[in-house]
Parts: sequence; C-alpha cells; structure tokens
Amino acid sequence: MPAGSASQAEPATTATSAPDVSIFDAAGNGNVDAIKQHIAAGTDIDQKQPITGNTPLNIACSMGQTEVAMALIEADAAIEAKGNEQTTPLFNAAFLCHTKTVQLLLEHDANAHTTDKNGTPLVDVMAAPWEAVAGIYQLVYSLIGVEFDAEEKRTTRPVILKMLKEHIAKETNGKSAMTPNRTASEIAALSAATCHQSRRLTGPATTTTCAAGDSILPRTCFRRTTLRRLRRNGGFRIRHRQ
Repeated sequence: MPAGSASQAEPATTATSAPDVSIFDAAGNGNVDAIKQHIAAGTDIDQKQPITGNTPLNIACSMGQTEVAMALIEADAAIEAKGNEQTTPLFNAAFLCHTKTVQLLLEHDANAHTTDKNGTPLVDVMAAPWEAVAGIYQLVYSLIGVEFDAEEKRTTRPVILKMLKEHIAKETNGKSAMTPNRTASEIAALSAATCHQSRRLTGPATTTTCAAGDSILPRTCFRRTTLRRLRRNGGFRIRHRQ
C-alpha cells in the first residue's frame, strides 16, 4: 500500500441522549446539567407543558431558576413564549419577585410592556399596594410548596417595579410606564377581588397537588378548572401551612 494511503479510523460519534428527567421538571428544579443535556440532545426547548401550556423557560422564570433561564436563552428559547394564561417569562418572574431573573430577561430585551390575559400591564400589577396582593402571594406559594417570606416579597416588589419602569423609560424617552386610565385604587380593587376568589376556590384543604410548571399569576390562574387540573394531573404533593 503506497505511503500516505493508509486509511485512518474515523473517531466514532456518540449521540447525546436526553436525560431521564423531563425538561419541564429540570427547568422548575434548577437542574442546569439536565437542561444542557436536553439542549445537546435536540429536545424541543420551546415545547409546551401539556396541562398549562408553559414552556421550560416560562417555568424556570416562574421558579427563579436564573441559571436554567440563561442556558435556555443562550439556546435561543422563545423569550416571549406564553402559557395558557397568556403571560410571559418576564411577567411570571416579576410577579414572583425573582430579581436576578427579571434582570436577565430585561438584558435580553424581554418585553416590559407585557400584560396578563385580561390586558393588565405588568407594571400596573407590580404597582398594586402590598395589602391588596399579600393574600395572593400566600396562596400561590402554598400551592407551589415554596416557603413564603412575606417581608422579602413586600420589599422586593418596589425594586422590580423600579427596574421595569426604568427599562420602559429608556425605550420611551421618559414616558410613564403606568397605564393612564387605570388608577391605583382600581388596581387594588382588582387584586383584592382576586385574592377573595382564590381563597373561595381553593377551600380549606390541608393538602393539594400542584402540576409542575403551572401558571402562577394574579387574577387568572386559580379558576376552578385550573385547580381541578392541578389535583388531577399533579407532579408533586405539598402541604399547606396552617
């Protein structure tokens, strides 16, 4: 065989397989390694959770999993993806007071003008008085099984509101981010009504089942059909704190 003609064995290519954990659970639990493995395996990172319609990025941002959110954004996940409740990752992260996640999303040009499904702008939701929304937070955190620190949420809401308003001001040359035709008292009334309805729908049960990645938002998320789905299709059990 002539010199230089000897065939060389080509290195074998090993396809990356997806991990056993679902991309939705990995996103909610902050499992960055599993997320990166899903990305390498070609898993659809914009697929929607069957029950809630939330994408992995929406779930990660709802749970404040900033590293997971970064990995998904770097892999070109849809930053404006909406679940069944028509809220974006930024809306969820802001309402649940995940400052670092909000900063990440704003740095990647997430739409700070985003609204809920009823058309309420995020800045209006964050401007509502704490007394009007405290009950909503307590309910939400009991449902997702995460310790509720009322003081941390109360003091973080104005910080995130300031971040949003400053971001919008840069885009609009200083124009106010607040909705001109919605007063603070109207926002408070809407929030208080939602809190009352949420308590009525959930009832006094000591346990419930929460579907991983369910939409965790004011005004729209705790409808009776949503709660039925939570209990029927839950991914983990949590105990309500008495």
